[in-house]
Amino acid sequence: MSRLKIKPECIIEEFFKSIQKYVNEAIIERINLMDSLYDFDMKSWEIPKKYKGSSSQMGFIAEYLVFEAVKQYIAEENKISFFPVVRTKTSEKNVETYYFVNDRDNPKHLLCHGLQVYDTLTTTFGLPKINYAHDITYLIKSDT
Repeated sequence: MSRLKIKPECIIEEFFKSIQKYVNEAIIERINLMDSLYDFDMKSWEIPKKYKGSSSQMGFIAEYLVFEAVKQYIAEENKISFFPVVRTKTSEKNVETYYFVNDRDNPKHLLCHGLQVYDTLTTTFGLPKINYAHDITYLIKSDT
């Protein structure tokens, strides 16, 4: 194992937390969210170029930025919080999820990242199965 003082997971976690803070500030301050996302995306591509000569393979930055903006915007507008739903565990025992719900026992809001709603979720949460997948899927369960 590495004896380095800086752990890779801490570096990456700080990166994601920084994006969350950026999005949160834009939403709370009522700054034009689309302009903020565009500005972030355009300026963020310059950084990898400085260090590796190009920004290829850095698409996850914009992908996460958009997902986090949608998640926080929906949460703020509906005065809810999202909680992850465990989808699978990897061979290293890490939890993997693409699903976020507003309540574990009786969810009304479901936010999916890049996956279909599959049979287990339809049974567990009474949500409709979706036969196609989008980058971001947002479902609201009706009272019926």
